[in-house]
Amino acid sequence: PTGVETFYIPQDGKGVAAIPYAILTAFVDDGIQILDLSDPEHWPLAAQRSGYPGGSFTGSAGGIVAAGAYSNATDAADGFENLNGAIDVAVWNTTAKAHYGIVVAQLDNSFTILDLQDPTAKLFEKQIANGSGTYGTSWDITAPTAVSVFEVDGTNHYVAAIATNGTTGSGVSLIDLYIPSNPQPLTTVIRDGQVGSDGTLFNLLGDAQSIDTFTLKGIHYAAVTSYDDDA
Repeated sequence: PTGVETFYIPQDGKGVAAIPYAILTAFVDDGIQILDLSDPEHWPLAAQRSGYPGGSFTGSAGGIVAAGAYSNATDAADGFENLNGAIDVAVWNTTAKAHYGIVVAQLDNSFTILDLQDPTAKLFEKQIANGSGTYGTSWDITAPTAVSVFEVDGTNHYVAAIATNGTTGSGVSLIDLYIPSNPQPLTTVIRDGQVGSDGTLFNLLGDAQSIDTFTLKGIHYAAVTSYDDDA
């Protein structure tokens, strides 16, 4: 696994607490897996706890398990066509129940939007590959390595910041997620070796590997790590 995010799904009217889930990306296996974390202290099979303490925490039920029949998705199966080299994932929610995920796939130059409202159901929502020309725009998401999602205005308007490392250069691209089933490309923030709007030369983005976002005094920022530049 190369990426992981956790999220909670409320169980309204069922008399139980919200269920925690994890979604993982698998680069070599070209796919994703959703796990039910509601019983993390038990192991379904004794062999799975090898090397761990707590022999009483084993049995035929419970433990960290697949969320459902459709919780495992791989490239070229069940409608998924852009999971080759799935490397990172981020999640967001527009309401208490409406949860979504975005998976970036390095080898497909792409991202896939997942509907996570019911983690036991089919997840497919939308998938976009670089240069597809969708909406008349060539998406600049060549060789993505990481993704982070942030809210821009406090009205459930979310944007994904994607670190890329392709032939067009390392950098950061932005994707508007306001309508999850209809994502839109925004202006690329910067590429390694380019000059920013304030005249600053960005020369420490070589082989961008990881990204996270934060907001300070109403201004949105992204922190990006660079493997080649040790920066």
